[in-house]
Amino acid sequence: MVATLWPVADRHATALAKTGYDSITGPGRTADCAAALRSTTSALRTRHPARPHIWAPFIHLGSSAGELATKPVR
Repeated sequence: MVATLWPVADRHATALAKTGYDSITGPGRTADCAAALRSTTSALRTRHPARPHIWAPFIHLGSSAGELATKPVR
């Protein structure tokens, strides 16, 4: 799950969600949701270093897909 630490403008949340989703489902995709979020926020940070309100509030909670596939369910 991806969440924010404070309210975020819809346009920023939408852009992050689209880019992150493309990282998971598009060519060269990753099954690791945390890695997808990390690369997406890193790209935003590179483009907007002086605007942390765009890239800083997003966090990943829970296990990533790779971890779920390798850990037994109890």
